[in-house]
Amino acid sequence: MTIRHMRIFAAVCEYKGATNAAKALHVVQPVVSNAISELESYYGVRLFERINQRLVLTEKGKELLVKAKDIIARFDDFEQMAREGSERPTIRIGCSLTIARCCLAKITRTIGEKYPEIDLRITVNKTYEIENMLMKGDLDFGMIEDKISTVGLRATAFSSDRLAAVCVPDYDFPQSTDIVTLSKQRLLLRDRGSASRDMIDRLFAAHKVNADPIMVSASNSALVAACEAGFGIAVQPELLVRDRIADGRLRETAITDADLSREFYIVMHKNKRLTEMQAKLLDICASCGSLAAPG
Repeated sequence: MTIRHMRIFAAVCEYKGATNAAKALHVVQPVVSNAISELESYYGVRLFERINQRLVLTEKGKELLVKAKDIIARFDDFEQMAREGSERPTIRIGCSLTIARCCLAKITRTIGEKYPEIDLRITVNKTYEIENMLMKGDLDFGMIEDKISTVGLRATAFSSDRLAAVCVPDYDFPQSTDIVTLSKQRLLLRDRGSASRDMIDRLFAAHKVNADPIMVSASNSALVAACEAGFGIAVQPELLVRDRIADGRLRETAITDADLSREFYIVMHKNKRLTEMQAKLLDICASCGSLAAPG
């Protein structure tokens, strides 16, 4: 059995079927089906049940998927370490949207000045997508906001920020309020899967309320623009609206019964062993990121 079999097995699980896995891997569907059959035959184990033309992981398949992901991650680490001596080593960093907005320019400039030989690859996406890429071995490490939700990753806090509920100065809303009252307002929120949305949803759930936002977007900029137009109340990372609060374009409403502070984390696969150069770049990311935190 080869690493290729492990990757195909993991892809079938991730994409919920051989056809979707084949598309993701850019191979024809029989290649995927044959690899799964070879795995099952070689080890004498049933990985999937075929139910109504769907592949459903068996209990043994679930156990082996965890091992397969570990094997893939370790193999990717081996390749990265083996290639580190090349003239232009590749290092892949994932970054959630807020951290990218606040820190990425400083990070890329610093890395470019200190290590111009590095082939730096940056992926900016939602927190849960960064976590998925780390589990698949597509990133060396990531920088995310708030808590990790994926078993198999380890996280180290390096900075912090908080969420802020903001509106235009003349918006009909008090200077302070509680979380239940906030949930009933015309809210402008990030889409689900983003760290800030997940955090505000947890706060609402803790107070046994649900929010029905009038605007949902993957773009913080779009939400802030709508907020500045008086369309509603945005819940945004304070780092992104600090200047607008300072110059009077927006005002913040204090939330009296909820803690809106959160941590920034460096995250990686629990089995990841950093190369010397990866560790140096991680230190740069942590240092540059901490400069963005409120002082």
